[in-house]
Amino acid sequence: MVAHHGEVSSNSHAASRDDNRQTSHDSLTTVFAPHEDDADKDVAVARQERTDVHKHAAAGESGPREGRVHEVADTLGRRITGGVYSPGEALPTEPELASALGVGRNAVREAVKMLAGKGLLRTSRRAGTIVQPLSQWSILDNSVIAWLLENPGDRERLLDELAEMRAIIEPEAAALAAKRAKMSQVLRLWEALEAMETRPEVSEAALDADIEFHRVIFEAADSRLLLGMFHAIELLLRVNFATGMLAGSAFAENLAHHRRLAEAVQRRDADAARRLIQELAARNREDVKRARLMDSEAADH
Repeated sequence: MVAHHGEVSSNSHAASRDDNRQTSHDSLTTVFAPHEDDADKDVAVARQERTDVHKHAAAGESGPREGRVHEVADTLGRRITGGVYSPGEALPTEPELASALGVGRNAVREAVKMLAGKGLLRTSRRAGTIVQPLSQWSILDNSVIAWLLENPGDRERLLDELAEMRAIIEPEAAALAAKRAKMSQVLRLWEALEAMETRPEVSEAALDADIEFHRVIFEAADSRLLLGMFHAIELLLRVNFATGMLAGSAFAENLAHHRRLAEAVQRRDADAARRLIQELAARNREDVKRARLMDSEAADH
């Protein structure tokens, strides 16, 4: 991802970027060939339930039913991924959960169905609602990833695993993009790059432009399965945003790298596109390692 650690403010440098951008846009039509534990647990549950009751009471039973269902699913999902309910353990009964959360039984029933769909729960007439082992969870589901990232014990490992997945998947997505990109998608790459170049400061706008750049790569790969995995990479980029800022990586260097990647896709150079994404992912991993070291050293002092 793109990260900033100093000013990039030279007028001549900005002018050079503008010239390069114009040259790249002008050459599109000629270079590019288009294609279209128990006590502790009881305390934890009680504490969580007090919080949840207030939250659901504030929402009120008169609110949208779908909203209540999602709130209950979110509450139970956080408890499961946070270890309040362990794999193999039965959840409280439907009436107990409804009373504790201040919602109707239908909301609990629908929320349980949602979590079963994500692999976190299974239901049985005899055993009740049982927490599934992690191996059964839909680990790439947006909500599951978000819940796991809230747990200190899971966060670092999950970020490392997401980075590994990115290093495996995105280079091939970039290679496919170089082969299959439509002209409109190449133009979107340049537009995203231009948005990054005009926002050299660390900002949500710069991050959004960076994410758009990588999203276009996945869209241009023209693979529904690959595109379905992009949300996990987007989460990685967003969570690593603050971490990357602290790592000391040069924003201008990353911009140049993104420019070379856009050029590789434009000229249909799959090998170059693959290599450039590999280099970007490796740089990002080093940024995160340095940031963690800095955080650890700061905590020791």
